[in-house]
Amino acid sequence: MNMISNHPTEDSAAVGHRVICRVGYTAHGVVYLLLGMLALDAAIVSGDRAEGTSDAVAKIGQGAVGTVLLTVLAAGLFAYSYLRLWQGTTNAEGHGKDARGIGTRFGRVIGGLAAAGIGLYALSLGYSFVPGAGGGGGEDSRVRDATAVILSMPMGQWIVGGVGAGICLAAFAQLEQAIKASFMEELAAPAGHRVWIKPVGRIAYAARFIVYLVVGGFVMVAAYRAEPGQARGLGGALRTLQEQPYGPWILAATGAGLCAFAVLRGVYARYAVIPRHDHGRGG
Repeated sequence: MNMISNHPTEDSAAVGHRVICRVGYTAHGVVYLLLGMLALDAAIVSGDRAEGTSDAVAKIGQGAVGTVLLTVLAAGLFAYSYLRLWQGTTNAEGHGKDARGIGTRFGRVIGGLAAAGIGLYALSLGYSFVPGAGGGGGEDSRVRDATAVILSMPMGQWIVGGVGAGICLAAFAQLEQAIKASFMEELAAPAGHRVWIKPVGRIAYAARFIVYLVVGGFVMVAAYRAEPGQARGLGGALRTLQEQPYGPWILAATGAGLCAFAVLRGVYARYAVIPRHDHGRGG
């Protein structure tokens, strides 16, 4: 199977579109691989506190070639941002116009914006064009600061609560993927590979369900109590798991699941069914 395109007659723009989408899946997988490896290290080897997305990206920037690696990762994340924004705005995946379909498309857009934000953060680390980038405070601090700003607005508690509820709904969407393995419908993988892709994907989405549910729960608590300090990012969610009874085991299992999601993203980079770039416009 051709890795780039199943349509040999496509023009260069269409082929380029597919390349960008596959590069995006790859970069997204790299971020999750780093997250999973850091979680496994914290649970099994070093015993340090689990770290989040920003910390994982910062690890890439260490060393003599750090800026180059951060630039490459940022480019890949911008490609993933393009993929998700395209899927959400054009309805390229053919979702319905009911609440579920609209919610899925909205989630794609949010995912695209989040990927762009991580990409910009990676560039800020590499080129220091944002004062204090990579400095103290970390991911949880930025989440709390953003929550505090929203809580200070009119209807702020309702807005934060809505965000938390949305994250929890996204968590249960991950659980549905883990149970039904509907992600297999998005892949044109050979039968011999599908045998192992399905269980890996189920493990991956189960891990994402756990992390999303913890993050969403903390955001909803922050809204209910009007206390921005209750909100936590991905790193905070992993540390919460680490602090539970049998925490290292729970964190290790979650880290393995995040690594499984990285593998699944690699599978998407190779076998994802990507519609033509003009598909679904206006949908």
